[in-house]
Amino acid sequence: MKDTLDFILAHRIKTHSDMFLGSPDAEAFVRLCREKKIRIQGFDGFFLLPNNVVQIEQDISADYSKTDPDTAYELAIKFFQEHREAGIGYEIIYDDLSEDWKAIKGRE
Repeated sequence: MKDTLDFILAHRIKTHSDMFLGSPDAEAFVRLCREKKIRIQGFDGFFLLPNNVVQIEQDISADYSKTDPDTAYELAIKFFQEHREAGIGYEIIYDDLSEDWKAIKGRE
């Protein structure tokens, strides 16, 4: 689990206190979640505007909370492969890793 959390910390786009990944890193993160059997619930897509302003965009967001996990991984990977535009960030919603996250949160 530590390598999953290290990936998040290394690849995120820092804006305010949120964590966003660009398309290639979002895809890599979903692949890592699949490998580690961490269920993804979906993702929110944002346009990253100047001065760290984010604008949520429903057309580039997805809810997989009622989707079979294997299907959710495949749908998300396909989406990120097809949407590689610059200036878009994604927040991946995944199963709770709070205990592991607390263990390394102080390293930022």
